[in-house]
This record gives sequence, structure tokens and C-alpha cells, in this order.
Amino acid sequence: MKGRPILGVITGFLFGVFLGITLFLYGVIPLSSDMLWILPLLGILLGLIMAAWAPFGKSAEPVPAPATVTAASGGGIADVTGDVSADATDGDDPPGDEEAAAEPTTD
Repeated sequence: MKGRPILGVITGFLFGVFLGITLFLYGVIPLSSDMLWILPLLGILLGLIMAAWAPFGKSAEPVPAPATVTAASGGGIADVTGDVSADATDGDDPPGDEEAAAEPTTD
């Protein structure tokens, strides 16, 4: 058998189980119904049929990977390496206090 029959059995069984649970929770079938046992078995059968019928093989030609583009040193991103802290003031401190606050005082 070509395809993936184990994958078909597992997914078909899970599909049948969850379909049965959903139909039970929505009140379509009662808990004592035989459909809760039949739906997983039908799911296994459907999974085997789909695994044998569906084209899950490898492609004829491998698709080449796209070329990667690397950014040059002067590329699209701005180079921010300058000292920004000297220019930034928040407006609370008067100019010239940066030097006094940086040096410790000795009394």
C-alpha cells in the first residue's frame, strides 16, 4: 500500500472519536447509542482510504531555496553609535548641573 496508512488510521480514529463526542455533547445521539462505537471504526476506514488515495509522496523536483540578502554596513538601518546622552535633557534640571552631580562632594 502506498501512502501513509498508519497516519490514516490514527487520524481517522481520532476524527471518529471527536465526532462522536461532539454529537453526544450537542444532544444529537444519546450515550447508549451504538453510533459512539461505529463512528471511530468508520473514521479508521475513512483514514485508510484517504491514506491510500491521497498523493502524499515526494514532489518530482526539489524546490530551490530562495537567495538570502544580507544588509551592507551602510544599508537600510541607521547607524546610531553616537553619544546621545549628552544631548538628551528632560527639562527638569537646569543646564550645567550634570558636572556637579557627577562629582562627589567632600565636606
